Parts: sequence; structure tokens; C-alpha cells
Amino acid sequence: MAALLPIMLLSVYSFQIASGSVEDLVESGNISATNNLAQHATQDFNKTVRLAYAIASVQGTVEAVNGRDDLAMGTRLKAIVLAYPQIDRVFVTDPKGTLWSDFPSAPGSYGKNFSETEWFKGVSERWKPYISGVYLRSYSRPEAVLAIAVPVWDAEKNVTGIMVYEYRASQITRWLQNIRLGSNGHLFLVDHRGNVVAHPNLATDEPQLFVGYGSEPLVQEAARNSFKTAEYFDPLEKKQMIASFQPISVGSNTWVAIAQQPVAEAYAVLNEVKVNIRLAGLILTFITLGMVIALARMSARNERLNRELGNKNQTLQDITSFVSHQLRAPVTAMRWTIEGMLDGDYGNVAGQLKEALASLKDVSIQNGELINDILNMSRIDRGVIEVESAPVKLSDIVDRALRDYRVALEKAGLSLTLNGMEQEIIVTADKEKMAESVTNAISNAIKHTKKGGITISLRKDMAMGYIDVTDTGEGMTPEIMNRLFSRTGIAGKNTDSASSTGLGLYIARNFMQLQKGDISVASEPGKGSTFTYSVPLAKRNEVVKSKK
Repeated sequence: MAALLPIMLLSVYSFQIASGSVEDLVESGNISATNNLAQHATQDFNKTVRLAYAIASVQGTVEAVNGRDDLAMGTRLKAIVLAYPQIDRVFVTDPKGTLWSDFPSAPGSYGKNFSETEWFKGVSERWKPYISGVYLRSYSRPEAVLAIAVPVWDAEKNVTGIMVYEYRASQITRWLQNIRLGSNGHLFLVDHRGNVVAHPNLATDEPQLFVGYGSEPLVQEAARNSFKTAEYFDPLEKKQMIASFQPISVGSNTWVAIAQQPVAEAYAVLNEVKVNIRLAGLILTFITLGMVIALARMSARNERLNRELGNKNQTLQDITSFVSHQLRAPVTAMRWTIEGMLDGDYGNVAGQLKEALASLKDVSIQNGELINDILNMSRIDRGVIEVESAPVKLSDIVDRALRDYRVALEKAGLSLTLNGMEQEIIVTADKEKMAESVTNAISNAIKHTKKGGITISLRKDMAMGYIDVTDTGEGMTPEIMNRLFSRTGIAGKNTDSASSTGLGLYIARNFMQLQKGDISVASEPGKGSTFTYSVPLAKRNEVVKSKK
């Protein structure tokens, strides 16, 4: 039990850290999406309000309203509708809400009274512009719209009429249909009454209203200007969702922007981590039990082996203490132990057991890279990655980056050419983080180069130092290069899904940009690729200070 306890603690702790990181990633993605929607929607609404107020204040409009000149007013209304596609219809009423001019003209609309509508009550309360919630128009052509109403004043500051713009809800829906969170996540907008203003899964060619969010506690809480991220059952999608509810000020009301993803999809990466940790823990448990039994039988005859076991047990308490400070240490400890077994540190390993250990080693490597990418992504999104930039030679960075790949290059039968290593190019950079970024290009080059080799060249200009990593591999299409540095990664033949999350270059670019540098790429299919890392040259006073 004493031998198994660290394994159980390691597995539980690793999963807790990974879970927190994934939840942070999901929430940060939802927050970013809702903020973008809030900004886009409020800007467009405010722009339309300013337009309506400006037109209502023009002398020609005021004169047409004062004189009830339907012909002159109709010409103005037509020009508005034709110029602004988001506006479905415009009409003018008297101060009591009776319509006397509109475009497009609706049969039976002339003389219709709107005094009981939300927009009329809102604008007439203080005679200021008002934006209503969404409603399904029952007259004219059916359309889900929201009303933007502004008063018309005469020279004596008397209200002589109300100009009403009916804004298409489908305009917002079309924006949202181009935005996806994951494979099946999306954004939508709910007004202050809990009615859906725009939703990518509501057809725009068949206008309809969905009112099922008004009683949802999380929507009600957000409408009271309280941001919230939580799981809930979506009444429209009929699925359990993880969602962020962002309040938006729309005129004098508070609407809610909602970004959500199905729970199963949002936590798919976490489920993969869970499976890997359980598998690794189970295999390592059986291996550990077998080792404990074998060592116990040998203890009477082999005192030296007992001392080694005691030393290794002491090292394993050390690992348990270290877990509280490092995420990657548990996975690294697994890998070291397995490699020791494969190298024969614990005696001969049978064929089937050796295969199981090799498989477990691959699992630990994959799991370590996955957790490392998740942590880096989380730190990038939260802005907590720190760089310790200092004067450093570009050649030292290259040596550090190549440290773990010279053997891999040799095994792959690839040549390695170094150009400009003798140059004294000193840059201001974080040596470890820049080296980690450069290793990404070296690792990719090894994976995708079947023959030839890799060339690493150093150079500089007046402001920057450069590392060029060139391979003779399969190259990339423009389509792949356009998505190469995105946070969604690259799927397909240019990644090895068994050992990569596809996020390496996204993380590497962020590392470089934190050092005031960048990464660029040039490639052609079948002609190899060149990744160029740039970072600022160190200033003279920085170099002198570092030498002291």
C-alpha cells in the first residue's frame, strides 16, 4: 500500500491540475466570444440610433412631420431602407402612436395605433431614443425585428412625431452563423424579456420567436449585470451546456450574450487526459506490485539491491513533495522510472512486459506533452507567462535547442548543417523559452523529412537577430501555412496526432512575441520549409552590464 499510494496521489493530482486548466481554457474562450458579440452588437445598435436621431433632426424631416407630408416623408424613408440593409422597415407616427407614413408600405398600416407597444411606451416615457426587445411583426411581411424609436421635435421643442426603425434580427443571426466555438458551440443573444434575439440555429427564412430563456436563473442573474459561467440545460438545444452569460447594455435595458458548448465536447480533451492517467496508473500499479514482490523475495540474498530500493523509495517521497509545486514532474517521474526498467536497472525484463513498458512510456510522453501544451495555453490566455530576457548568444540558444535532438537526427539518417555559429550575435531573449520555440521547428523537421537534412543558420540585421531552421522535407501548402500558428492547431497529414496536440507553433509564436520577437515560415510542397525566428539584438549597455 505504501508503494501504491504515491501513484494514486500522483494520478489524482495530475487530473485535478489538468481539469482546472481545461476549465480555464473553456471559460476564457467563452468570455472572448461574448465580449466580441457585445462590442459588435452595441456598436451597430448605437450607430443606428445615431442615424435615426440625425435624420429625425434634419430640417426637411421636421417640416415633413409638421406638415404630415406623406409624399416627402415616404421619399426619405425609402432612401433609409435602401441605404441600410439591416433596417427592414421605417415608419412615422404622431405623438400618440398613430402611423401616417411608412416604407415599405404595408396594407392596412395607415392609421394603425401603436400606443400599447413596448417601443412607444419606452420612447414616450422621457421622449428619448428607445431600443425595444425582439418581436414578431404581425402586420406587413412577417419578420422578427426590434424597434429603434426616436422622437421628432419642432423648433419650439415640441414632440410632433416618432420615427421608428425596425431592425432585422436576422442581421445578427447571420453574424452568429459565421462564429463557432469548437465543433458544435455557438453564440446567441437574448433580450431583456428573455426572448431570443438571434440564434445561429433558428432559421432566418422562417421568422419565429423562442421565449424559453426568460425563466432561466442564469439568464436572470446576468440580466442583473452579473457575469456567470456555469453548466445548464439549454431549453432550445435540449443539451447540457457549459456557458458564459455576459450582460450587455442596449439602450436603457440589459440584454444577455451567451457563449456555450456541449459539455461532452468542451471537456473532450480532459476525458482523454483522464483515460491516459488511469491507464498509466493501472499499468504502473501492476508493474510496481510485481517489482515489490520480486524485490521482497530477493531481499534476503541481496543487500545491495535492498539499499538501491531504499534509495529509490526515498527518491519517490521526494517526488510526492515536488508534485505540489510542479505539474509536469509526475509525468516525468513515470517516464524516468519506465526508462530505467527498459534499460535493465531493475533486472532483465521479459518480452511481453518490455512491450507493455514501451507502450506505457509512449503514453507518458504523450500525456506530458498534452499537459504541457494545456498549461502553456492556459498561461497564455491568462497572461501569466513570464520571460526573463537577458543578453545571450544566438549560438548558445541553438546549442540548447539541439541538445535533445542530435541523437534523433542521427537515428533518422538526416544530416545537420550549422552556419554562422562562430558569429558573436548577442540578442535580448529568454534562453530557455526561445530554445523551446526553436525545438518545435527542429522536431517538426525531423518528423516530416525523409531524406536530406536540416540546416540551421544564424544572421542579423541592424535591429534583429535571426535563426533560420531549413529542412528538405515534404513542405506545406498555402492552406496549411495560413492556419499554422492558430490556437486550433493543424489537423491532417502535417501533424502526428499520436504524439502532438497541434498547438506547438501557436505556443512557440506566443513565446517569441513575449520576447518582442516573432516566427515566420516559407514553404512549398515537396521543397521543404524554412522557419525563421527573430528576436531583438541586445543593446551595448546591456551587454556590458551582463559581463560585469
